[in-house]
This record gives sequence, C-alpha cells and structure tokens, in this order.
Amino acid sequence: MTILDADTRAEVKRRLSGLEGPVTLTLFKLGPGGSTSETFEDLALELARLTDKIVLRIFDFRVDAAKAREYGVDRAPALVVESPSGAKARYFGLPGGYEFIALLENIQDSAAGRAELSKDTRRK
Repeated sequence: MTILDADTRAEVKRRLSGLEGPVTLTLFKLGPGGSTSETFEDLALELARLTDKIVLRIFDFRVDAAKAREYGVDRAPALVVESPSGAKARYFGLPGGYEFIALLENIQDSAAGRAELSKDTRRK
C-alpha cells in the first residue's frame, strides 16, 4: 500500500537522493492484524524503494524477541535507524507530522555519520 502522496514521495526521494552512505532501517512489527504495524511496514518499504542506500530489515517483535532486546526495543511497532558506524536511533509508533521530518533528517545524518545530539544524549 502507498502511504505517501505523489508530492510527498517526490520530496522524500529528493532528500534521500543525496544520502552520503548506506543506512539500515530495522523494523520490529507485531504479527498479522496489527494495523499500525502494517502501516509502519508499508511506510518503511516505501522509503526503502526510494533509494538503494536504505537497507530494510523486518522482524516480528514476538518471534524475534532476542533481536528486539539486542536493539533495545521493548514494544512494537518500532523502527531503528542504524548508521554504518553502528550508531542507532529508535522510533516507537508510526512517525507522523514533525516526527516524519525528524526521521528523514535522522536517516540523512546517519548516512553522513554525524549525530547532532548532546554528549549526554549520545551516552544514554
């Protein structure tokens, strides 16, 4: 299913076209019937289709509980943005509105290997 309208998709593609390196998106979803999880999965798939720099991995939160713990994910749906250096940022629930913009900026920053976070925030 398509989540983004044509204008938004074009703008997102423009933003993602300049990614400096690869980024891994790891989605933890609930099994079938979790409508928010299904929408989140559709969005993640759509983002991954817009650039070859995004690697998308999808796990079932319950079945892959050990993997979820490894990523610090304690609820689903969740998306982990991972840079080539291994730095990670987690999003819980479907990122909408300003959160979607933050997600795109996080993807761009991760691809560039930069984090505009305070030292205290990075430590946590």
